[in-house]
Amino acid sequence: MRENRSGGMTRVTPGLQPTFAEVIPTPAPGQISITNATLRHIIALAYGFNLTLEQYALRGGPERILQARFNIVAKPPEGAPPSQSRSMLRTLLTERFKLRTHTETQQISAYVLKMVTESKLGPELRPSPDDCTSASMPDNSQERARLGPKDADGQWSVTFSLSDSPTPGAEPPGVSIFTAVREQLGLKLEQGSRPMDVIVIDSVEMPTPD
Repeated sequence: MRENRSGGMTRVTPGLQPTFAEVIPTPAPGQISITNATLRHIIALAYGFNLTLEQYALRGGPERILQARFNIVAKPPEGAPPSQSRSMLRTLLTERFKLRTHTETQQISAYVLKMVTESKLGPELRPSPDDCTSASMPDNSQERARLGPKDADGQWSVTFSLSDSPTPGAEPPGVSIFTAVREQLGLKLEQGSRPMDVIVIDSVEMPTPD
């Protein structure tokens, strides 16, 4: 492990980076390789956070240290299951960075999805034949999404614009995500809050040279 001051692209062992907020993947067998990643990113990987939730799920700690970048190559013991990779990475952070954390529940800002009119769906949304509250529904969010509500063509699609203002000479932008959800799905996004378990960094240090 060493601090990276040369820049370059951030690279992470396949399977170590979560791609869905509710799914913690298992890294492929073999060594863990992380290149040019911030310490904050590495801590998030060790705890299985999706990066879209990192700013909410990881609190505290000095930014000067958390924004420092490192290269890490670690090989699990022979025969160790892939599921131990994250535990090994957390041990490395504890030993080399003196990382100390605790978990607590905090209220975080969130958008709540509600129906605009009770029992009235938008043109792009149809009821699912599956009971999403049933105990038989899978825990895996990707599988739940596959079984979830669809439109008439078997999809749940929303068309919106990422731009608020048109580029000179270009087509005018489409509707915002808020308008699209309301008009196409019959739903609305309301700003609120929700409880969430977060990791609070009590202390962390720059590692000593090898």
